[in-house]
Amino acid sequence: MDLANWIIFSSIITLASISPGPNVIAVIVQALESGLRGAFYTILGNLIALFSIALAAALGVGALLEAAPSVFNVMKLAGGAYLAWMGIKMLKSIF
Repeated sequence: MDLANWIIFSSIITLASISPGPNVIAVIVQALESGLRGAFYTILGNLIALFSIALAAALGVGALLEAAPSVFNVMKLAGGAYLAWMGIKMLKSIF
């Protein structure tokens, strides 16, 4: 990646990390419930997740998944199964 693309990529990641959204709400809720320590760990988790996604994009995981559709299908199925498991778990906690 040349310097110009790296600067653009870094700028977009920086904007994504400071823009308001669900992550900011999660940090605020944790700060109110658990204080500074809870907010710190929530911010740390958000940054690790954002860095992981940015690293995957920089390494070309999208191109790899495009070249290997079967791997992409496995990832979609695993993601769907995880969401279904979370939904069932949430429904069980309600009833």
